[in-house]
Amino acid sequence: MDVIDIAQTLVLLGHSRPIFHSEADFQDALGWHLHSACPSATIRLEMPVSLLTEVAHIDLWVVQDGVPYAIELKYKTRDFAFIWEGESFRLKDQIAQDIGRYDFLKDCWRVEQVVSAQPLSFGFAILLTNDTGYWNPPQQSDTVEAAFRLHEGRSVSGDLAWSPRASAGTIKGREGSIHLTGLYTLHWADYSTLRTTGYSTFRYLCLDVRKGLEAA
Repeated sequence: MDVIDIAQTLVLLGHSRPIFHSEADFQDALGWHLHSACPSATIRLEMPVSLLTEVAHIDLWVVQDGVPYAIELKYKTRDFAFIWEGESFRLKDQIAQDIGRYDFLKDCWRVEQVVSAQPLSFGFAILLTNDTGYWNPPQQSDTVEAAFRLHEGRSVSGDLAWSPRASAGTIKGREGSIHLTGLYTLHWADYSTLRTTGYSTFRYLCLDVRKGLEAA
């Protein structure tokens, strides 16, 4: 059985698609790349999967040689304009990093549920961004979303919750804490660097959920 190498897949995708218009564009491009690399695999977008407390729509559901891969994606951007091979890109300024961090770790939790329920499966949570605030260490350690920080070298596991000082408006729709069974040490990798000024460097964080569960 050939195991899909997600890290190598992202390296190759970075050469052909260094920038995306949106998260949906990223999802579609990664799905198409996996289809091209693994033509025998079954690939579904937004696959509904029943978890303990909800039905989750997994961004990419790949079945290769009978083995399922659950892949959740996030694409968080800062304001940036670029023309790539004649195509114009204008990225939005998504500065709500606290919400972005929470949502990414919630993705990881969802994938944990899938992998725990299906012992032969693999799972990945991937965050791609040109926002340096995600991978750089914080300047302040007592912010309301400190539990959800994703900076380089940090380890995350267990119960992750907002500070009691978090406002109702900040956490609306995201009030619950997140419990990660696995142990994840966060290491960012370069995705692409576009030769211009501004937020032109893209990096990604890829959490291998099966390895995280085994490390706990």
